[in-house]
Amino acid sequence: MRLIPFCSVALLVACGGAAKPAATDVATDSTASATPPADTTPPPDTSASPSASTAPTTPPPASTHPAPTVSGNVDGKPFAPRLVQVSGPMQKDGRLLLSFNETDDCATSADAKAGGATLMMMVPWKDGAKVNLAKLKGPNPKGKGFAAMGEVTFIRIGDDGKSNQVSTTFKPTGTMTIVSAPMEQNAIGKMTLDLKSGDYALSGNLDIKVCFPPK
Repeated sequence: MRLIPFCSVALLVACGGAAKPAATDVATDSTASATPPADTTPPPDTSASPSASTAPTTPPPASTHPAPTVSGNVDGKPFAPRLVQVSGPMQKDGRLLLSFNETDDCATSADAKAGGATLMMMVPWKDGAKVNLAKLKGPNPKGKGFAAMGEVTFIRIGDDGKSNQVSTTFKPTGTMTIVSAPMEQNAIGKMTLDLKSGDYALSGNLDIKVCFPPK
């Protein structure tokens, strides 16, 4: 392994109205008044109809991202990313850096912890773009910055929480499709992934959070 810098309603409805008053018997006494009896029907009871202000409310569900299916290990240790994020600006050739992180939101190098791991890829950022993972170039020991990381790199943070251990065995095969590639910061894109490297496999329909504005 080579050490490199890491940049990385229920709406209740009252049924029916008030009860219909019983029919009034017609008086048979010839002396009875012809004036009809007063209406003694009580006013309808509206107390059973709850107002919107008293209706029970439920909080919205917490925001979540679909988790990929994971099996196997990378260099003998597990790696279960929970979020894919845009981590760098778009290059002249239309590609940008994606990071697969074991976090629930945007992460930077300041969030690095001993033993933590990140998978990084340079991929085309446009709707419908397809990537053959086997054709992505791995780390280049003679390069600097992004060149040193190559087009696909798996990095695990050392025990000191600072040094980066670049995997020399991670060589993915499979496919990736960028389903949607938004340009607005904090927007959510979509991708499908079917990746394998040795006994490690990572697949599913994943969200991509635009943590870094492409332009």
